[in-house]
Amino acid sequence: MIIQHCFEPLELKILRSLNERMELPDKEKHRLFSLNKGYKGEKIFETDWLKNLSCECFIINDLLLEYSGNVFQIDTLLISQKTIYLFDVKYFEDDFYIIEGKWHRKSSEKEIKDPLLQLTRCESLFRRLLQDIHVNLPVEANLIFINPHFTLYHAALDLPIIFPGQIQRYMKNIETSPSKLNEMHSKLVDQLMTRQLDEAKYARYPSYKYELLKKGLTCGSCDSFMVLSTIRNKLICQKCGQIEVVDDAVIRNVKQFQLLFPERKITTNIIYEWCGVIESNKTIRRILMKNFNHIDHARLSYFVDR
Repeated sequence: MIIQHCFEPLELKILRSLNERMELPDKEKHRLFSLNKGYKGEKIFETDWLKNLSCECFIINDLLLEYSGNVFQIDTLLISQKTIYLFDVKYFEDDFYIIEGKWHRKSSEKEIKDPLLQLTRCESLFRRLLQDIHVNLPVEANLIFINPHFTLYHAALDLPIIFPGQIQRYMKNIETSPSKLNEMHSKLVDQLMTRQLDEAKYARYPSYKYELLKKGLTCGSCDSFMVLSTIRNKLICQKCGQIEVVDDAVIRNVKQFQLLFPERKITTNIIYEWCGVIESNKTIRRILMKNFNHIDHARLSYFVDR
């Protein structure tokens, strides 16, 4: 049973939205690329391997926890009767090799951060947390590489790594192991979910101002902007050719505005400016009236989610 599905990180959503409307610094561009790959890997792991498990187990994805002042995230936690499986999911692509304990990308010969360090830290903090809440189940932690186009040379046989070609066999071993969950397992899930942190407090992204962001209706399929189409009530993307109904595009971009500026009120004028290409603010007002609740005060009229 999947208790918590993997979800798109808030940091990824914000960086993607900012990337459409401003020039991100190189550091944030790299972060955006990394988060995109990480989320893709987690989605594949859940969809292809976790979703159809028939054994009795609890699965928690994207669990953000804190122990003794240290914050750590578990990509996937699988709780069975006798074992807790901790997975750090990677979507690495390319050839890599290990020499004297250091990881390198073969194409560039450059050293990369050892992903086992993060796994070791996460496993250690989680074990100590379990001790504090008096749970004695053993923890089996592994890096799991999802991308079939990943190869690692000179890896020691005893490293806690599951390679793409080993995933099916590993998951089958879990599925065929006897597992009967009880109240102790349910209580553990409740304790972990209660301890989960708010990701908004730990998301990292560059500072930005409304005035400096590019205005317009972004495309839902790529990172470009849409313009009015010759077809009535339709927009077309200048880059990929995607066609979208005006109302749908406006609502999607209102959601983006709310994501980037949660403290600002949604008004007809501000959304008219934000969307850019809509010729009349009457069109914006009609769409807002239809899809949001209207709050009408003497000095300020605005909209809130239904």
